[in-house]
Amino acid sequence: MKINFLLLLIFLSTTIKIFAQNENEGYIVEDNKNILVKLSNYQIPVKINRVNSQDQIDYSTIDGLLQSFFSATNEKWALDEYLNKNLKISRDAEHFEATKKLNQNNYIQKEIVYEFNYLNHKMAYVKYSFIAEKVPFPIIGVMSMENINNRWYISNLLNQGAILSIISRTDPTFLIDLFSGKSINKEYNELIKKSKNKSGIVDILILYKNIQQLHDNNSSLYKQITDQRLIIENLEFRNAAINSKPILYNFTISQPFLYDNVQLNEYRDSEKGITKLDKRSEKFSNLPESLIIDDIPINLIAKLKITFQNEDFFIIKYEKNNKKYVTIIQNENGNFLKLESDNFKNITELLVKTKASFLHKILSNTYPQSKDYISGSDGGMNVSLALEYISLNKSTLSKYLDN
Repeated sequence: MKINFLLLLIFLSTTIKIFAQNENEGYIVEDNKNILVKLSNYQIPVKINRVNSQDQIDYSTIDGLLQSFFSATNEKWALDEYLNKNLKISRDAEHFEATKKLNQNNYIQKEIVYEFNYLNHKMAYVKYSFIAEKVPFPIIGVMSMENINNRWYISNLLNQGAILSIISRTDPTFLIDLFSGKSINKEYNELIKKSKNKSGIVDILILYKNIQQLHDNNSSLYKQITDQRLIIENLEFRNAAINSKPILYNFTISQPFLYDNVQLNEYRDSEKGITKLDKRSEKFSNLPESLIIDDIPINLIAKLKITFQNEDFFIIKYEKNNKKYVTIIQNENGNFLKLESDNFKNITELLVKTKASFLHKILSNTYPQSKDYISGSDGGMNVSLALEYISLNKSTLSKYLDN
């Protein structure tokens, strides 16, 4: 019973929580970024045994953090594994007592490592399985890690449920074919083709939705791409070796990442035709609009405020001389600066293309016809998919678009 309890806690402790936001706090918005991924596939998994003391752990390696996670026998030790020290962990006294009694026939297998860099964060998603002496199947999980100052911690990026689900439940053969962009298996190849974006890069969110559809339709292809240990009884799974070496692959993947916060403001009709000599411009003297109000009358249309990496950015749409423009402005310690940044390319395009009332529906994912298409990986909406939806339905949406 204690071993089963331990297994349950290990599984639960690496589950990603779905991020939710109250409506008055802004919109839940993600956008896709192309990232270079290094994939390490251990065809023979790495066997990681339990140790008795935290002093035996080498946290500079992924194996070390896995070993610590498996070996921790008290709360202080366990909390030291997390980047967020205020996190409430699910491991408790009963778990720690059960851990102390595990022998060498209980261990962790490291199977796949998915490494990437995002905004100076060195991240890794590690597929592992817990092998218990008296349990006739592996307990498969994925741990999200971050490397800070040459030390690995358990750390979760928000809205990564799609990629974590794909890594945990798909067969390694399919996963490698997927990331390479092609397969000799015709059915795999068709699924991979359907899961690419316009640039020909595999899109994690599209793939996730396609896999979910296969699952919902009880497709035989879903069973083929699934980690076979999850569906076939008595399949050999105790095959780890201490000194196993991986096969390495490098791929470019389109993966969704979340903005911290997005808010939309539509200007009033009274805020049209403003110049810097106009008394109405005084209300904007200490606001980002002050950088674009000059001697030429300006019609302010809409503004997005985006909080990203704990900094505020403003994307303002306006009209001058009968032409529409967009300017990105950063708030840098109270100083407003015009900015050129590819980080906001897609959401800027969305602001340019849509009228504010429709943009609100898109950002809040409340336009019924697009809801399923543009939904993000863990709720909210995906900017890249919203742009694709608009492109595919341009004529139908013409009254909502700003040409």
